[in-house]
Amino acid sequence: MKKAIVGLGLLVFMTLFVACGNGTDNPQDVYEQAMEASSELENFEMEMEMNQEIGIAQMDQPLTMNMKSSGKVQVEPQAIYQEMTLQGLMAGKQEVEMYYTDEGLYMKEGDQNWKKASEEMLKQLNQFSQSQSSPREQLKQLEDYVDDMSMAEKEDHYEITITSSGDNLKKLIVEQISQNNISGNEINEEMLENVNIKNVNIEFHVEKDTFYPLVYNLDMEIEEQQNEETSNVKVSIHSTYSNFNEVGEITVPDEVKKSAE
Repeated sequence: MKKAIVGLGLLVFMTLFVACGNGTDNPQDVYEQAMEASSELENFEMEMEMNQEIGIAQMDQPLTMNMKSSGKVQVEPQAIYQEMTLQGLMAGKQEVEMYYTDEGLYMKEGDQNWKKASEEMLKQLNQFSQSQSSPREQLKQLEDYVDDMSMAEKEDHYEITITSSGDNLKKLIVEQISQNNISGNEINEEMLENVNIKNVNIEFHVEKDTFYPLVYNLDMEIEEQQNEETSNVKVSIHSTYSNFNEVGEITVPDEVKKSAE
């Protein structure tokens, strides 16, 4: 369970940068410029909050989870430092600190000692992180939805929105789940046959001067029918980005490596 939560935090942290993004007249142009600018990013800082609510018919109250995280990301070689606080889903409150570099994944929960992840878990994490390490590659996942983008121009940034429902975004959801799947199990659209995508709203803000990402918001509601029972899932994500190409090299401190179990 703890590995799953940490994995969720890591994948969310990595997949959220899908919304990255000097003037232009339409969202398609901004998207293309953001693709180009994102390929030049070397590092950045970000903060994120995610809320998830799962409503199950036989339960009086929905299951909820809140996750807050802040950290630094280095694109090449890939490295992450992250602090997370998770609460809910019957797991109580957990505080997790982690380093993820080519030396391995080190994590610490609360006052416990540092631990180094097993080779098996690291291999699984590496499989999806390879596809998520480049913001440009992540942005390419939105290529099929460029025509669905709308844009509002503000004083210093652009606000681009994608709103949809039904099966239109099912391909994107499958791609995200597959690339961030640490279980190793194959995910395909057939597995989502019983899932009704009620609505999805993606909003990202792109700075005018640099085309770097400033804000990313995602709100999604899906409904799943299984064994004549219906469950409803709501996910809300808000993230902000800063200090582009100003983050120093991310390394695992010697004291962490020495004390890791």
